[in-house]
Amino acid sequence: MGSMAQKKLQSYRLPANTQERYRDLPARLCPVFLDKDNMKPGELTNQERDEVQASKFLIVIC
Repeated sequence: MGSMAQKKLQSYRLPANTQERYRDLPARLCPVFLDKDNMKPGELTNQERDEVQASKFLIVIC
C-alpha cells in the first residue's frame, strides 16, 4: 500500500455531523493517492494525470 499517513487517511471516518450535512460524501476517504515523488506544478506523469482525472474528489494538502 503506502505510507503510514496514507493508511491513516484511508481509515479516517468523517464526523457524523459532516456525513449528515453532506450526504453525497463517502464515510471514508479511499482510495487515497499519495505522491511520493514531490510532484511539481504542471509536470504530471501520464499515470498521475489519469489518477487525478479518475478521482471523484480532490483534496490537496501542502
